[in-house]
Amino acid sequence: MTDKKLMGRPTIEPHLKKNPISPRLPQWLIDWMDDQDEPRSILIERAMCQYYDICAPVHSNELSLTDDLTQLGTIIGNNLLNKGITKFNEWATALINELESKGISLEQIKPYVKKWYLQAQDDLTDEQLDLVDDVKTVRSTDIDNLVDETFDQPISLKVKAILQESLMSLPKYQQMNKVKQKDELIALVKLVAREEKALNQVGVPLVEAQSQAIRTILTSSLI
Repeated sequence: MTDKKLMGRPTIEPHLKKNPISPRLPQWLIDWMDDQDEPRSILIERAMCQYYDICAPVHSNELSLTDDLTQLGTIIGNNLLNKGITKFNEWATALINELESKGISLEQIKPYVKKWYLQAQDDLTDEQLDLVDDVKTVRSTDIDNLVDETFDQPISLKVKAILQESLMSLPKYQQMNKVKQKDELIALVKLVAREEKALNQVGVPLVEAQSQAIRTILTSSLI
C-alpha cells in the first residue's frame, strides 16, 4: 500500500509559505505588472529582495528542488551585479561564499554559477554590459580554482570546501560560533599553503603538492 504521507507536494516550512495580502499600489504600477510574463507576487518579491538586499532564509535541507536553489542563486547574483561586482571571478566567489554561509555546498552550486551570471546580464543596462565578462571568459573559468581573497591567505574555493567539510565532521568545530569557525579554517589554510609551498619547492607539481598538503594537514589536525 502506498504511504499517503509520501504523496503530493513536499512539506513547506511555515516561514516560506505564501500568504495573501492586499497592498494598495498606483494604477500605473499595476498596469505595468499585468503586462509582464510573471505574476504580480513574483515581481513584487523580486523587487523587494533586490532593493533591500535580502533573500529567503533557505536551509540546505530545503533545497531538494532545483527551483529553490535557482531562485536563491538568481536573487543573490542579481544583487551582486547591482552592487557593481561585475567581473565573473569576483562575482562567482562572492555568490558561492553567500550560498555556503546558508549551508549549501560548493558541489551543489557549481553546475549553475556560469548560467546565473550570463542570465543576470539580461537585466543590465548597456553601460553595465560594458563592465561584465564575455561568454568565452566565463566558459573558460574553472570554478574550483577561483580564489577567495577574503582570507588572510588566498585560498581556492575547492581547497576551502574540502577543509570546511572535514572540519564539520568534528563536534568541537560544530559547537563554535561563526567567527571561531573562520579562525579555525584560516589556521588550516595557512598550514596547507605552507606545506604546499614546501612541496612545490622540492619539485612536486603544484596540483599534486596541493593534494598532498591537504592530506598531510588534515591527517595531523583531525586526529
